[in-house]
Amino acid sequence: MAQLIKVRTLTDAIEQEIHGHPSQRKSQHFSETFPAVPETAKEPGYQFMAMGYFMVLVTLLSRCYGQKLTVSSEKIMNVGKAIGHMERNFGAEIEVDELARIAHMSRRSFYRVFQEVTNESPASYLQHLRVMKSAHLLQTTERSITETAFECGFEDSNYFARVFGRIMGMTPREYKSRTIKTPRK
Repeated sequence: MAQLIKVRTLTDAIEQEIHGHPSQRKSQHFSETFPAVPETAKEPGYQFMAMGYFMVLVTLLSRCYGQKLTVSSEKIMNVGKAIGHMERNFGAEIEVDELARIAHMSRRSFYRVFQEVTNESPASYLQHLRVMKSAHLLQTTERSITETAFECGFEDSNYFARVFGRIMGMTPREYKSRTIKTPRK
């Protein structure tokens, strides 16, 4: 999941340099990772900066690809099916037993293989997935924080706020206020 966040941050940086979105404010994670990225595009050297971010992205992806997995490709594909199920049903209650059945594994084997492949437990992965989906909804819709929490599978908005804060480094309210899109002039 950490590599996915890095990839997303780099692709956002490239887009920011090339196309620029002055109406979109950078996330705190983005600002801390790339403090030199300007708020608007077409700053002097924007092509060079975009190419630099691209090179970092290629390096990161090649390192991820080069990591040797100790799990068979069949098991990885089966875990992928379970992850696909999580992606499609992130707002619903998802049990590990259900994911293990989808992956054609015992609960214990699924948990072990999932951990090996993703470096996270299924519950932690689902929590991160739900937070990422909720961040997208907070950024792109007018839904309230409570509506977003429920839509993304959190049954309690206070718990949602704690989990969101732990993962994103800010409350959902702060995130929403920092990412509100203002109309272009």
